[in-house]
Amino acid sequence: MLVVALAMSLVSLVFTVRHLGFTTDRNDVLETRDRFHQNYLQLKRDFGVDDEIVVVFRGTSPGHNRQAVDAVAAAISADSAHFSSVLEKIDLDFVRNRLLLFLPLDTLEALETRLITFAPLIEQVLEKPGLVPLFRTIDDELRAALQSAVAEVRAGRAPHVDAARTRDMEQALPVLARLVEGMTTALRDEGSYRSVWMTML
Repeated sequence: MLVVALAMSLVSLVFTVRHLGFTTDRNDVLETRDRFHQNYLQLKRDFGVDDEIVVVFRGTSPGHNRQAVDAVAAAISADSAHFSSVLEKIDLDFVRNRLLLFLPLDTLEALETRLITFAPLIEQVLEKPGLVPLFRTIDDELRAALQSAVAEVRAGRAPHVDAARTRDMEQALPVLARLVEGMTTALRDEGSYRSVWMTML
């Protein structure tokens, strides 16, 4: 029995040395009879599709990872004999311009309502961009409303309430408060300013 065991071990060792190998081809871990895999292999045979290599970086910080990715990408891009293309950055411009398509219907309806609500203020900002024109407009509205009320009282009449103007002011004041809060935070913590317009919508 010992002799048989030694013989089997020797045969196994010889077979392993001659035939054991390693492969990094992802095709070897797929079921070769699957239709999609057969189509892919046929595509490679007909058009010479390049194999893909995925490199994963793990570092102590995102900044270090970015530096490593840039360095490796530059080195690989320079080796055109072995690599036809390198994708080291994901361009989100295509998706960013179509983000509304991915929002649920109730979110879109809420966004529509808020846009309608803030339409007068948005139109004002678009017509005269900048904080100074915005605050000047609000100041003029407040002064005009106050002067009108004072004139009505002096004439012995009850102050007339302009519903549309009151509504516009009620919508504008929270925006102004957030603008001031955002600017105050940015002045206190340099580089931390974030636009409030996205949070308003």
